Amino acid sequence: MTGYKRAALILALVFCLAVNATARQAETITWREALELAFERSPHFNFFLQEQRLGEARQKLAKHPEFKITAAPAEIKDGVWQPPRAVLSATMPLGDTLGLTGSLSIKSTPRLEAAPLGAVSLNYTPFKWQDPSGEEDGVQKVLLAEENELVLKTIDLLFQLRQKLAQEDFYREKYAYKEKYLAAAASIADFDSLQLKKELRELAARLADLKDEIDLGRLQLGLLLGTGDDVRFRPSLKVKPYQFDTDFDLYKNDYYSSHAALQTAREKMAAAKSRLAHEQKTGGWNVVVSGSAVLNDGWSVGIAASKTLYPRKIILEELKLAAARAEVAFLEQETAAANGLKAALKALDSAAEKIAVQAENVRQAAGDLEALQRRLQAGLTTEWAVREAKMQLSQTELEYESAQLAYVQKVLGFWSQCGVNLQKRIGELLE
Repeated sequence: MTGYKRAALILALVFCLAVNATARQAETITWREALELAFERSPHFNFFLQEQRLGEARQKLAKHPEFKITAAPAEIKDGVWQPPRAVLSATMPLGDTLGLTGSLSIKSTPRLEAAPLGAVSLNYTPFKWQDPSGEEDGVQKVLLAEENELVLKTIDLLFQLRQKLAQEDFYREKYAYKEKYLAAAASIADFDSLQLKKELRELAARLADLKDEIDLGRLQLGLLLGTGDDVRFRPSLKVKPYQFDTDFDLYKNDYYSSHAALQTAREKMAAAKSRLAHEQKTGGWNVVVSGSAVLNDGWSVGIAASKTLYPRKIILEELKLAAARAEVAFLEQETAAANGLKAALKALDSAAEKIAVQAENVRQAAGDLEALQRRLQAGLTTEWAVREAKMQLSQTELEYESAQLAYVQKVLGFWSQCGVNLQKRIGELLE
């Protein structure tokens, strides 16, 4: 079997498989439909939501009374059986510095009568240090980051599949063109067809590779959307014209507030300074005001103060050093964030320039095609030259669309870094 026949057979097999797969089930899907399915069916995202709900429930429980029961139905102590007993204890947080605890003990007597014993205590620590970081704001940021990650992953799979399918269409068209050209050239005496046959073999191999890549892309998308491999999606996407303003000061605050390393450094700096201020204010003293009452045994109220008895100067110097280090670390992260923002904006400028270049290439290719068509009507060129120009136009259009999709991904990625809700803004980029 010659190389040309082998290439033709490979292409025929690829085409038949593709046709059969498409005939089985092919469905056009928009980005809106894909995101709806992803948020509804994505197993990993649903697991995350369950974890969030459990975490919120756990945080709410921390503000409610906690009850605990301990029972000892049988015990031997020093060879003597002890009577059964049970203890019910309760802890109720009343604030960051105030807590209430209580317990009720019941044990049986030799006469099988219950002997209850109860106690309640209240502790107040007015000088307790409190972490200044806010947990509620952090939870919302984590949720938004997870949602944006799902949007980016869904869009990335859609774009990849769209580009692979567009490449497959282009290479099929190119293969058909080369095949017709080879058939027409067969009538030309002494025509060297080796290079053309080699191109056909390469195109057939590329189509076979694309089929595998498309099948993999559809499988990955189906797993993310919860449809498995039952549906063979074909993304329908159209990019809107969008002009992105790359002014540094316009995005500085949002970018900095969403920069994880910078915010961690900021929180550590605030905590270190807060600890230092707390130590200077309290002089190292820890004060506890407590009160307790015991069932049938009276009550008591007291105050206790404690302080570590080694030179306070060392403690202050350690806290000052920690605060200074935290501030330097914060300034370093702030510089890194500024450089990251500048690099991101520069990348967006480059992506926009690439779109402009590809648009100009499309315009020139379309102009070349029109010129050749006029020359063909005048009998000054051949039909094959016009077909070659059409293929060149198709290739430049493919590259133009690829540049557009890459630009959209960069904008979405940058918005995510700025803490933007991508579900609300993506409609500005895609129809």
